[in-house]
Amino acid sequence: VAIKVMKPEAANTDNRKRFAREAQAQASIDHEHVVPIYRVGKDRGLPFLVMPYLRGETLETFLAGTPRPPLDEVFRVGRE
Repeated sequence: VAIKVMKPEAANTDNRKRFAREAQAQASIDHEHVVPIYRVGKDRGLPFLVMPYLRGETLETFLAGTPRPPLDEVFRVGRE
């Protein structure tokens, strides 16, 4: 699994509410292009969520190695 935790310096009241709201919304979606959320909670006051660990590279890493990807790849990612 992967655990996403809010940074302590970003954990003000508004950000905590948004984090929880977005996690709950994502957890309610069952779609092949949306990572499922197994759990949403708090630990020592910091919100976290648990999801499956996905292998692969980030979009940022991909674009660093391929700054101008082929147009068909751009459309494929956009559709997904």
